[in-house]
Amino acid sequence: MQLYNILEYHNHFDTIFFSPPYFDLEKYNSNEQSFKNYENYESWLENYWRKTCILCQKLLSKDGHFGFVVSDYKNKDWVYLSNDLLKIAQEYFDLDKHYLL
Repeated sequence: MQLYNILEYHNHFDTIFFSPPYFDLEKYNSNEQSFKNYENYESWLENYWRKTCILCQKLLSKDGHFGFVVSDYKNKDWVYLSNDLLKIAQEYFDLDKHYLL
C-alpha cells in the first residue's frame, strides 16, 4: 500500500464521506483489519478513530464537509458505536446536521 505525503493534500478536499469500520463486528481472515492493531475498543477509538478524524481535518479545505455513515451497532461489552464516533468527531468538526435513519 502506497502512502502519500499528507502535505501534498493539506486543505485539499471539499468533502470526505465514508463508512468507517465497526470495530470488530465483521472479522475476516486478514491482518489488515483496524481492530487487530489495538488491545481493546477504547484503544481503537483513541488510536484509530481519533487519528482518522485528525487526518481528515488536515485534508479538508477551510469550508470542507466531513461525514460518515454508521449503524447503532451495540456489542454486549461496549456502548453504542455511533455515539462514540460522533463524540470524538465533534472535537474536530462542527456538527452541521445529524441524520438518524
